[in-house]
Amino acid sequence: MKTQMISMISEKELRRILKEELSLLAKQIKNDNTEDDIQYIKIGEVCRILKISRVTVYQLVKNKELDIYKSGRRTYFSKKQALTLISPIAKK
Repeated sequence: MKTQMISMISEKELRRILKEELSLLAKQIKNDNTEDDIQYIKIGEVCRILKISRVTVYQLVKNKELDIYKSGRRTYFSKKQALTLISPIAKK
């Protein structure tokens, strides 16, 4: 049978321990999220990557093969999603 030791700590010490643990957890979450960050690119970059015209890009959007992201009047696309389209377009 294991014995557990319970000690009394002050509120200040408990706050310090919790703050350290939460800080470490926040850093870990931040590092995990940076690996999955979405890179947004403009239409010119999509055209260059896929070697297609602007009209074709908008046809892909219309056919729901490529998602569009708006920020004000600017239009962006997911670089990751554009890269996944390289093989299917090359086969056509």
